[in-house]
Amino acid sequence: MPGGKWSEAPSVPGSRGSKTMVKAFAEAVLSGEPAMTGWDGRQVLTIVVAAYRSAETHQPVNLPI
Repeated sequence: MPGGKWSEAPSVPGSRGSKTMVKAFAEAVLSGEPAMTGWDGRQVLTIVVAAYRSAETHQPVNLPI
C-alpha cells in the first residue's frame, strides 16, 4: 500500500471464486458474524464425505450418513 492508500487490484481471469471468498471473509470480520456457522460446515462436510463414498463404491449414498 504505497502512501498508506488502498488501490484496486487488476482482475485476474479465473479468480472470481477467490474474490467472492475474500469478500465474504471481510464482511464477516467487519460485522462480527461468521460467514458460516459450525452447523453449516458440518452439513457441507457430510455432503463431501458422501460424495467420496459414492465415488469409491459407484453407488448412491443416502443422506444423512
